[in-house]
Amino acid sequence: MSNEEEKIAKIKPQSPCKRWKTKKLGKNEYWTPNSLLSNETPSSPFFCDMFPKHIERMRENKRREKTIGETIETYKDVIELLGNKPIGDYTNIDGRYYRNSLLKTPKNRKRVKRYRDKNIHELMSLDFPPSDKMSFENQSKLISRMTSCWNFFVDEYPEYVSENVFKSSKDD
Repeated sequence: MSNEEEKIAKIKPQSPCKRWKTKKLGKNEYWTPNSLLSNETPSSPFFCDMFPKHIERMRENKRREKTIGETIETYKDVIELLGNKPIGDYTNIDGRYYRNSLLKTPKNRKRVKRYRDKNIHELMSLDFPPSDKMSFENQSKLISRMTSCWNFFVDEYPEYVSENVFKSSKDD
């Protein structure tokens, strides 16, 4: 076991964000941001600390509370999938991974009994029938939420985020 693996093994499941608890990924497996392994100050604020600013803007713009609640769940799912990282550390690879993961995620995964007790990583490894596939419209809606959030970061926090990593290059 390498020195870094030993550090990871000793870290309790935690998140730099006190309001959001890291979900268990699998048996004795937890997401641990690399920033917790070092004493370095992150280059930008963590996503869990920043997405509430976007939610606040949504409220200022009089978005419906149901839409806001669904958006918060989307952001939590992104943290579960990609990890809670400084917003400047997300890459185009993360954006592509997120978009591609939606193809491997069943619809109504939090409501359907056979899926709801599984985390997103477990679901992506399952073979589910084509009838359980998430609709293209829903995939587009989820991607749009992340694109909107990152556009907000690009506009409001250009010192941390210079490009929208969740926007597909074919959208240009």
